[in-house]
This record gives sequence, C-alpha cells and structure tokens, in this order.
Amino acid sequence: MLYQGSYEAFSKEDLSKEGNIYSPRPIGGRNFVFRNETLATMADAEIEYARLDEHSTHFPYNAALRRILANLEAVATISVDGVRPDLESMLSHESAAYAQRFGLDSGLPQRQLLDERQELATKAAVRYHNVILEIAGGSPRFEFTQQSLLDLHAKLMYDPDEQDAVDRHFRRRPFRMRINARGTVRNIYIAPAPEDVPALIDDVLAFCNKPNLSPVSQAAVAHFHLEAIRPFKTGMDRTGRAFCHMIIRKREMYRHIIPPIALVPAMNASNHATLLFPYRTNKPFTEREAALALDRWTLHCAECMVVSVKVVNNLVRRLTALEESWRGRLARLRSGGALDLMLCELPGLPIVTVSTAMAITGKGFSAANDAVRQLAEAGIISPQGSGHRNRVFVATEAVGLMRSIADQAIPTELVSRESVFA
Repeated sequence: MLYQGSYEAFSKEDLSKEGNIYSPRPIGGRNFVFRNETLATMADAEIEYARLDEHSTHFPYNAALRRILANLEAVATISVDGVRPDLESMLSHESAAYAQRFGLDSGLPQRQLLDERQELATKAAVRYHNVILEIAGGSPRFEFTQQSLLDLHAKLMYDPDEQDAVDRHFRRRPFRMRINARGTVRNIYIAPAPEDVPALIDDVLAFCNKPNLSPVSQAAVAHFHLEAIRPFKTGMDRTGRAFCHMIIRKREMYRHIIPPIALVPAMNASNHATLLFPYRTNKPFTEREAALALDRWTLHCAECMVVSVKVVNNLVRRLTALEESWRGRLARLRSGGALDLMLCELPGLPIVTVSTAMAITGKGFSAANDAVRQLAEAGIISPQGSGHRNRVFVATEAVGLMRSIADQAIPTELVSRESVFA
C-alpha cells in the first residue's frame, strides 16, 4: 500500500510508535566523525589502490585492463537492479562502436538475447560502460554543477540518439512513501518536496567541489545523501554510483584503472540496500543512529575498495599469464607492429573483425588482416559463423576471463535492491 503526501497526513501517535522521521538536510559545513576502524580501512584501501594504479602504467595492456574493469563495473551495477546483462553482447557492441569511431563498419551482427528484460539491461550496461570510460579518460579538473549531474543521469538512462530530445530536470513530483497494512508509516523517511530538491543538490555539489574528506569517504557521504534526496524518479543506483566515480576521479585517487566498486553491492544487494537506506528498515532512526548508519555505510564503501584491490590484483595476474601464453604461441613479434598492438588490446576488445583490427592498430587493411590471420593460426582468436566477408573472430580465453570474474562476484539468482523493501 502506498501513500503520496506529506508527513502531516499521518497521526503523531502512529509516527511515535514507528520511530523518528528522517529527511535529508544540508551537509555543507558539517563535521563528519567516523570510527577508527572505518578510518583505518578507508586509508589502507585508498593508498593500496593508488599504488596499484601507479604500477599499472608499466602494463602494456593498460588500456585493455581499463576496458575490462569498465565492463565488470557495468555488469555488476546493472545486476543490482535485478537483471544480469549479456556480457558477449556488450563486447560485440563495444567492438562495433570502436570501429565506427574510426569511420569503419565492423560488420558485427547483433546477438540474440534471452528476453526483453535482458536486452534492456544490456543496453543500460553499455551506456554505463561508456560513461565510466568517459569519466576515467576525462580531466579531473572540473566543477560539479546541476547541469553536470543532469547530463550524467541522461547519459546513463538514454541512448546517444535519444539524449538531445530529453527534457533534463530533477524530480517534479512528491516521492511516494510506503505505509503498512494498518495505514501507519512503514518506512521512517520523507523525501524532500520537489521544490526543495535543487537547493539540496546544490549543497551536495558544493560539498563535492571541495576536498572535505578522503576521496572514498567523500564519495560515500555524497552518495548516501544523494540517494536520500532522490533527485530522479528512476535510475538512482546507477546514477549514484557513477557520481561516486566522478568524485574519486576528481580527487585523482586513480588516473589509469577504474576501481570496480560495484562488485560488493552485486555480491549482496540486500546488505548493500539496508546499509544505504537504513531509514527504510522500520528501525528507530534517531540522530545517534543516523550518525552510526553513515559510519557503517562509509565502512562498507571502504570495504568495496578493499575488494577492488584484490580483484584488480587477481585480474592483473591472470592477464599477465594470458599475454605471456599468447606471445609464446607466436614466432615473430615486432614491437609496435599490428600484431603486437592487437595483443595489447585484445583482452579488452576480444570480439573483432578486420575492421576492428584496423581501428585498434591504426594500420591499413593489409597489415590488420595479416595480424588477424596470424592470431587465428595461433589459436588466439577463433572465427565465428560461416562466410568470409566481415568475418567475426573471438578471443575465447579473454571472454572467459571476464566471465569468470563476473560469475565469482555476481550471484546466479539476482535480488534487486528495491525488492528488499517490498
């Protein structure tokens, strides 16, 4: 049962039985205090990831590593909504888009998906992947504005050919509150009225434009508050997480490799939801409880970074072994040649055609075609389907590597974060 309206619509007797009402208030100028465990976990995780990011400059496959992490982050983020995207479709789309940016027709066919829900999830994951790569590859010298947040949401929710027609604005209607069967408040939370949203958003953006806390702590506080404001009707999870990526990129916690912070939420969406929305769990939410809840959420975000370090280290070891295996199968390999460049990029773009190879290497048709031929003869890539024109090749070991990491983190039976409060 749902009710749309103000707090005054409920009797104070009913409210006092359920707990204190929570509604977000400005955070500018507030002092945030965290427990020692939270601070220590956060500091260790940030330092370790910064070191790992700096070390990644020595990897010849640095760009491929960034693409793999963007794909994993996209699959995990959309999976939190309850539907897992199709990884192979995402990789095909990325390879085609990569070729098209260089004015080439990749010739890649569209993959048949299971159902409409998976198709929509896959399209959402492709958009998320592109936005994360854009954030990672952009300059950290920017200012957060209302327009930048509106643009971020639009890029995540609409395909590029739809975005120009989108009317970009914050929520214009009251957020509907949940009440229980007795007609009393079920979730002790009141979202801000639509007319209050812009000022509260400005407050969050001002908080994010200054180095108030450590990078991940700042992202955690901003994400917690942004979700409580609910500036958008839908897509808050992906927008909130991409917003976190913008914050830690602005703070230059990383410069090269994207932290896969969505893996932990995907592993346990229920835990993630109750930590992010403690005021929706029917428990008392006093000032003290609110401070403890923010600390627990910030610790959770620190633990996401701890897992990110482990995942990236594991991925680097496996990528290094895969690259060594591939190079060991090739007799002659000239540094900077088409074949060498293909090997560096192939883990991140494992579904290719000759046109994609031309885009990857910057070489002409003859050199790219010869590189594809040698890779196929060495068993590094395999042709898919029949015919010879625009033939598609797949590096199955690279696809398998991505899929295995995603499978380890993302459960087979998915639970959306919203279903936790149904």
